Amino acid sequence: MRFLNIACGNTLIDNELWTNIDFTSTNKSVKRMNVLSKLPFNNDSFDVIYTSHFVEHIPKEDLSGFYKECFRLLKPGGMIRIVMPDFEFLIKEYFFHIEKRDIDKLEFVSLLIFDQCVRNKRGGSLQKYLYDLSLSDDDSMKEYVFELIGDDSGFMSQGSLEKNFYKRSFRKIIHNPSFILDALTFFRNYAVSFLFSKGFRKQNISYASLGEKHMWLYDNFLMSEILKKENYRNISKEKFNTTSWKENIFTNLDEKNSIPRKGTHQIFIEAYK
Repeated sequence: MRFLNIACGNTLIDNELWTNIDFTSTNKSVKRMNVLSKLPFNNDSFDVIYTSHFVEHIPKEDLSGFYKECFRLLKPGGMIRIVMPDFEFLIKEYFFHIEKRDIDKLEFVSLLIFDQCVRNKRGGSLQKYLYDLSLSDDDSMKEYVFELIGDDSGFMSQGSLEKNFYKRSFRKIIHNPSFILDALTFFRNYAVSFLFSKGFRKQNISYASLGEKHMWLYDNFLMSEILKKENYRNISKEKFNTTSWKENIFTNLDEKNSIPRKGTHQIFIEAYK
């Protein structure tokens, strides 16, 4: 058996069965490559392909090409498991809180839907919201936010935020020296942007990193129709702790302490070649 984890980030399984790939690597178990290009693997190489919170970052016009490449890599009878934000769930949650006149939860769900689509600075409004909430005494709201987004809530003190930032940055430099070049390129572009007026920059220039912006949002019906067009079959909607595969090989990816790792706002879709 061979399994492929595409755009794995830091969510991976480190053993001989799994191949973990991403645009950048801060872990010796992650191979760095352009995951939106033709991948350096033979046809019919993998039994399972797993990708979590990646397809929403792919430009909509490039999604078909991504699924074609996954189809090429899957063995006959192989399966792809896609984890992503569930647009239908978020919309239902939004209208539920309108009916309840719960402005706090309504504002948070609005951030989940829109912030990563429109943000023009790293972290966007959501990062500030989560940090401010971490300093508050609103335990009820903290519980709700954690329920929806799980580990991504990242409640911590300012000191911890700074410590983790420097730790992550140092790790990137050690394991991926090209990170320095990427950072220099970002600051060069940032400086050049100041040749434009403040109003123009605010409306047209984004300083958010590519991997944090949502290019589109999907639900079960829409994604299933897209997969059908790419010749996938036996498409099913699963839960964080269920799978149509022979055995659940995703527990350490999708689950933490018997709850979904990234909260209830996700959807889990599986499809076969």
